[in-house]
Amino acid sequence: MDFSNNNLSGEIPSEITYLQGLQSLNLSHNLFTRRIPKNIGNMRILELVFSTNKLSGSIPNSMSRLTFLSYLNLSNNQLTGQIPSSTQMQSFNASIYSGNRLCGLPLPNKCSANRSSVCNIQNRGEKNRNGVEISWLFVSVALGFIVGFWRGSSPLVISKQWRCMYYQFLEKMWQKISDSVNKCF
Repeated sequence: MDFSNNNLSGEIPSEITYLQGLQSLNLSHNLFTRRIPKNIGNMRILELVFSTNKLSGSIPNSMSRLTFLSYLNLSNNQLTGQIPSSTQMQSFNASIYSGNRLCGLPLPNKCSANRSSVCNIQNRGEKNRNGVEISWLFVSVALGFIVGFWRGSSPLVISKQWRCMYYQFLEKMWQKISDSVNKCF
């Protein structure tokens, strides 16, 4: 659907996001103002062009759900803030975001600390009293490994009957494997 160069003005109607069969939407070179509809990520659209309007505010996080999007152009608006973190949104050329006050990948300008998303803050970790940074990802992986390891091995340590059954199982499996190998040679 191409509505480019029509001097359309006002807000982009949020009802446009209900058009599930729409494959291409071009609203470029109009006078649209305000924000991009928040639920735009519900669409299954392939091409989306909102360039050269007067759209303001941030890019909705729901746009990161547009996984089938092959072409996007948001250039020459008044958009601000961080580009949503997703492989899809960050894989496009930086030129599609030009003429805005955006930050984050794929643009060369990084977002300042006060505009960082909650996700980035959580991934960086935090510093304890001694100034040592704690990466919660590594803490959770280590804790998961320890709990999983002891959940599987504690019955073998505690119960003699389980230990004997486990070793008998291993011995039977070893016998089957060696018999199969011997048949091949």
